Amino acid sequence: MRMGSVGEQIPWQFLIWLCGEVIALQEAGSNLSRDFRAPSPSKLPEIGQPIVDALMSYRATHGRFPTSLAPIKLSIVDTFYGPWEYHATDDGSSCQLSVGDYGKDLFTVSWSDKYGWNVDT
Repeated sequence: MRMGSVGEQIPWQFLIWLCGEVIALQEAGSNLSRDFRAPSPSKLPEIGQPIVDALMSYRATHGRFPTSLAPIKLSIVDTFYGPWEYHATDDGSSCQLSVGDYGKDLFTVSWSDKYGWNVDT
């Protein structure tokens, strides 16, 4: 298929192929189709900090981290990349908060009481 000079019409077969490629990228969750309004991974710690502050306050009051995010009574911010995931040890001595997926988003952002914030791209 030869692309002609300016003013020539684009062959309909090329347009159909191009549409198929765009759909395949979107279905694959490629960052190429990411909404440009989505925050960059480096901004996510700022977005998640209120959750961390509430977790630290809970620990100061109760001596341990909660088993889920429900007891902190904070409206959890859902990100463009999905909800924050929370995991605590059974005894509440340690916890981790994370968002992102390497396979889909090509990054993860996490916070733990031992290491603080980590942006892994």
